[in-house]
Amino acid sequence: MKLFAATIVSTCFGIGYFPVAPGTVTSALAVMCYAFVPAMHNASVLISLVLICIPAGIWAGTIMERQHGSDPSIVTIDELAGQWLALVALPEGLLPVVLSFVFFRFFDIAKPGPVDAVQR
Repeated sequence: MKLFAATIVSTCFGIGYFPVAPGTVTSALAVMCYAFVPAMHNASVLISLVLICIPAGIWAGTIMERQHGSDPSIVTIDELAGQWLALVALPEGLLPVVLSFVFFRFFDIAKPGPVDAVQR
């Protein structure tokens, strides 16, 4: 039961099993939630969601790493939380949201400079 719960949480209800770019798919769905749920335009709501995702992700991610090795690609809760954090305090409009998505994915995939060191 614990592994099942960790799988649901860490893969964002199975999105992590998407066959191509599961992190990007999870980030895109995070943006869609933001776009279609007006309450998420409130920074306090987004920060609260991120603060829920962090301990849940640590718990679930730890269990999943024991099962699947270091940094399994199916674990996408970090993309969900990270994308929501990138959306905090954006000005209204489509362009800031799109740029948030593009830059978040770039930094998450490329991990330039100190970003890679922080992840380790």
